[in-house]
Amino acid sequence: PGNVKIHWQREWMKFSNRKALILNDDIRNSWPFYIKQKLADVFIVNFESLMKYFVFGIRTPKGRPMQYRDIVFNPAIDYFETIIVDESQRVKDWGAQQTKFVTGIADGIAEKKEFKIELTGTPILNHYGDWIPQLRIMDRLNDFGGDRYFRNRYCAGPNKASNGRELRAKLWQTCFFRRTKAETKKDSPPVTRQIITCEISNRREYEFAKKDLTSYLQKYKNENDDKAKKQMKKVAWQKMNVLTQVSAKGKVKALVEHIRDFQTTGKKQLIYAEHHDVVDRLKKAFPKAVCVTGREDENEKQRAIDAFSQNKRVTLAIISAAAGTGTDGLQNQCSDIELLEHPWHDPGIVQIESRLDRIPQAEGVNSRIWQGENTVDQHKWKVVEIKKKLSDTVMSNDDTQEQENIADMAIDMMLEEMG
Repeated sequence: PGNVKIHWQREWMKFSNRKALILNDDIRNSWPFYIKQKLADVFIVNFESLMKYFVFGIRTPKGRPMQYRDIVFNPAIDYFETIIVDESQRVKDWGAQQTKFVTGIADGIAEKKEFKIELTGTPILNHYGDWIPQLRIMDRLNDFGGDRYFRNRYCAGPNKASNGRELRAKLWQTCFFRRTKAETKKDSPPVTRQIITCEISNRREYEFAKKDLTSYLQKYKNENDDKAKKQMKKVAWQKMNVLTQVSAKGKVKALVEHIRDFQTTGKKQLIYAEHHDVVDRLKKAFPKAVCVTGREDENEKQRAIDAFSQNKRVTLAIISAAAGTGTDGLQNQCSDIELLEHPWHDPGIVQIESRLDRIPQAEGVNSRIWQGENTVDQHKWKVVEIKKKLSDTVMSNDDTQEQENIADMAIDMMLEEMG
């Protein structure tokens, strides 16, 4: 991910004698020269820039979607001997361009690749099919019978999940290695989660948004045409997320009061929010807080992280999904995080908490998840708990449970509430 390029470069410099270079526009066409002249050993690039540096063109016939065979890769990718894909859940969708680009680089000179490594704390977010592109990139998919067999054996049924225990065993035997916190932090307590329920300050605005959603859901419920209903579901899902955003704005007042009380302890505190207008409200209340929210460039992000980690006077950091993966250093002086908003699935929440729950965290992490009373937040949390069971089936020994699409589950809950 783009927000961790500088961090990756620092880590290479810190732990090895490898010369690490971040690809940028200045060397867009000349980076192969740096390899030939041994001016750099490691090349760091974000997912969104793969096409810029490694693809010469895409030859897709008019009227047909782009396919893998249409991509013309820069032959200089043959120079690479190892590929490391950080946050590999980003390449779980074979339909996405960046998944095809990563696959092409990995395929470049397969017989000469020294290592193909993928790093992630959340290898699956939706269903077992998320494994397929990741296994394909590592040249491991054939160990699982190939694409068709994998789908028939492990993605059967409407929930796209089957034979979870068998899949888990094969993964561990073949290519999956996992160090649990129990193994790496034996003397550290686990993350403590606490649900904080508060009154929202914008109840009238919330009820207006809720009325708009429920009115639309009534039309959705009465629609009999499958094609029309599929399109309506997308709109309903958008309105659902608008409702969660309205709830988030309504929770800001209560969280601000909590932060002010917490600041009397002298401890540092991390705040997570997903929407810029919510972040702006928090920033207005605490103008001295540093931010990593996606609106800062790479250098500004790193300065914010360094200030929070090293400056005792900087006690509050506001982050969004831009710091949800890969960001390191926030844990050095902080063990408390407030989630004003959160994703619809547990792995996403774990990723956020992992900004603090990571080496060298010396204390148990306190994670407080804020919910507006009598709002969609309760439905959202129920979806998180249901979705968590699917991931746990592969990551542990639990049996798989019936899994529905997040939007379907959330809409069904709202329809049930409507009666």
